[in-house]
Amino acid sequence: MVWFGAKALGWSQGDVVLTWDEIRGLTSDLLHSNDPPTGHTSLSQWLTQNLARLGVRYHSELARHFR
Repeated sequence: MVWFGAKALGWSQGDVVLTWDEIRGLTSDLLHSNDPPTGHTSLSQWLTQNLARLGVRYHSELARHFR
């Protein structure tokens, strides 16, 4: 279901939002590490600091890397 939604969103934006390989990686727990965090800023802290900038503009992955 997620892939179909991402495909529809990508089509409406003229971009690739999420690939099948990315979904497979996310569901295979490949983004998990048992190592301690290397950064010092928590996600909630970063979101609070950048809230005004989030979602203001869309940045196309295809335009950034392939056009």
